[in-house]
Order: sequence, then C-alpha cells, then structure tokens
Amino acid sequence: MTDREQMQRSHNWELLYEKYGKPLESDHSGEFVAISPSGKTLLAPSFGAAVRQATEVFGRGNFIYKVGARSVGTALCVNSLSATAVRTSPCGSPSI
Repeated sequence: MTDREQMQRSHNWELLYEKYGKPLESDHSGEFVAISPSGKTLLAPSFGAAVRQATEVFGRGNFIYKVGARSVGTALCVNSLSATAVRTSPCGSPSI
C-alpha cells in the first residue's frame, strides 16, 4: 500500500466513525461497532465478535471500532473459531 493509499484509508476510517459510530456513543459506549465501507453497521460485545459477525454479514474490508474510543482495527483474515491476523493501531494510523 502506498503512502497516498494509507492516507486515504486513514481519512475514510475517520469519516466512517464520525458519520456512523459517533451517534452510537450515548447508548453503546464500550461496545464494538463494525462499519462496512458503505456505512452498514452492527454492534457486538467484543472485538472478536465484531470481526466475525462483520465478515459473515458484510464480507471482508470492514472497520472495527470500540464505541467511544479512538482506535481502529482491520480484519485481514477470519476463520470459523477466532479472528486471526487482526491488527489495531492508535488514532490516525490504521493498520492494513
């Protein structure tokens, strides 16, 4: 991934959270929300559950956020038992 693509992805994840995640903060703080690139959302009690459910429902390429926290993760590969190859990073530099 080029630096330009990385910057665009970082910008996109910020916009997705602001538009679809932030409205959930008052009622779902501390839960995990998966947001697809098209804006579809689902809530889950844990990061792993959010990754598994989002991959099953939306396919690959979703963003996982902890509602109310400023970090992001991208699921690279998910098997039937657990999320694998999942990386998270602090606000401003999502991992791919």
